[in-house]
Amino acid sequence: MKGQSVKSSQESRAVAHSTTQGINAVQCYPAVAQFKGGKKTLGIQAPQQAQPNWCWAAACSVIVGQTQQFLANQFVGGRDEQFDPVNVLNTYLKFGSEKNGKIPWDTLVDEVDAGRPVILLFGPKKDAHYILVTGYDGNSNRDKNRKYVISDPDNGGNPQPLTSEELGNYRGNFIGYYLVI
Repeated sequence: MKGQSVKSSQESRAVAHSTTQGINAVQCYPAVAQFKGGKKTLGIQAPQQAQPNWCWAAACSVIVGQTQQFLANQFVGGRDEQFDPVNVLNTYLKFGSEKNGKIPWDTLVDEVDAGRPVILLFGPKKDAHYILVTGYDGNSNRDKNRKYVISDPDNGGNPQPLTSEELGNYRGNFIGYYLVI
């Protein structure tokens, strides 16, 4: 939410500065402005993962345009094993990056607005689960009301809107995210 502004009842705007933990300061200025966000989905979803440990392959298949089987053959010899998506993204796109912690709202909005889904990592890498974020609904100025539209390859990839709190509790420990920049 860094640098975002909201309309208040006194026709002023509040600029909120954020950290990975949420808002840490609010400053009020005269004027009227709007929040960054709104509502957008990319209209894509992760396929059902073909093997129990191929959530990485299913999530990456949507981004790089290859099948799960092709990616698994290339990176893990076709075995049902975990693999780090940043290696796949960098092999195909040369510009994947990994970040630790909760994805900032502005970053999510920027990525989705640019047509790029974001891969989220849950749990330690050794036993991780990867999902896609394919949209957002940020029509509210309250973090708890914002929704992240996820596509989980473990449940068929059906789009599911989750609040920030629901996302943080989704599959255990939320560890980090991957960007296609």
